[in-house]
Amino acid sequence: MIASACPTLTEDDARAWADDTREIARTGRLVLGPFTERFEDQFARFVGTWHAVAVSSGTAALEIVFRWIGVKRRSVIMPASAFVAQAVAVMRAGGTPIFGPIDPSTFGLDFYADLRSFLANHPHPVPVLNLTHVAGMVDPCTAVTVSWCVPDVYVVEDASHAHGATHHGRPVGSLGVAGCFSLGATKIFTSGGAGGMITTNEIGLAAFARSQRAHGGCSSAGMSGSWAGEGYGWLMPESSAAFGLIQLGRLPVYLLRRAEIAARYRAHLAFLGAAICQLPPDIPGSVWWKFPVVLANPGAQTVVLTALHGAGIEAGTLYQPPAFDLLGLPVFGGPEITAATRTLLSRQIALPVHPGMTDADVALVCGVITRSLIDQT
Repeated sequence: MIASACPTLTEDDARAWADDTREIARTGRLVLGPFTERFEDQFARFVGTWHAVAVSSGTAALEIVFRWIGVKRRSVIMPASAFVAQAVAVMRAGGTPIFGPIDPSTFGLDFYADLRSFLANHPHPVPVLNLTHVAGMVDPCTAVTVSWCVPDVYVVEDASHAHGATHHGRPVGSLGVAGCFSLGATKIFTSGGAGGMITTNEIGLAAFARSQRAHGGCSSAGMSGSWAGEGYGWLMPESSAAFGLIQLGRLPVYLLRRAEIAARYRAHLAFLGAAICQLPPDIPGSVWWKFPVVLANPGAQTVVLTALHGAGIEAGTLYQPPAFDLLGLPVFGGPEITAATRTLLSRQIALPVHPGMTDADVALVCGVITRSLIDQT
């Protein structure tokens, strides 16, 4: 069986994590201890920001940032390919998600859309542009947003798929007011099954996040002090931070292997010609959470996924059905843009990429896709 995701842990890593867990149990410091502090410090250095705040999930990271910005009764624009949790985080913070047209090659916000005009003419204030680095590809709007500034508009990165990605040498997660990372079990690296991280240079946001994750109170281990306002139990356990520290140390090796797998997919699938509408662009600085492929023929998505699953390969899609359908919201630009977006998403598949895959695994995936497309014709 080829899993869709498989966290990589060497025997040495497993022993180190077991030792760390025993130390955590011995001290009784289960949250907000030295492992969380070290993980936050090393993550901030990795991304190149002054602050990193560990939380319970990527969704929690987004909601905290949206609450700090103040999106209540305002709008947040994100690509129509966004995961539903992104939109729900906006709604829980009191805002309205606006699904923007997507670039058909990267599934991020459409680089060619006139964002300045949109922001200037939208009937409701748009305080946030939620860049989303889908599948590890740097959002095409990054080049635009890092070079201009619109008053009162914050750029927030959803980097849940993009740990280690860069834009012209600058790490993803440092390009806007905040970066929001998921460290869940299926991501490029994990903090032991669940977790998230906020990266920022804003000291006020970092302090707010530390309060929000501890029910709005003091973020010290003693949990005493003044109450700063409504929050939730969004703390990362010490055992998760210890796991994340180990994974972060291995990340450069993981990313190299993921790049090798993506290159092999590209080489194999290029021979399918017209049966493949589009392979993902090889954007410098991107990393590979999944390898998304757009199929040419209507109905091919179901055929190919059925064949892959039958061969024991856990392939999937980039969020089908799309969030805008789940929430009953349109894609900005009208019914034609909404329909075109739905059609594009209905033809894509997301192939597994993780360091546990062998070259033979990649060849098997490509072979199953090839046979299924030939049989369809």
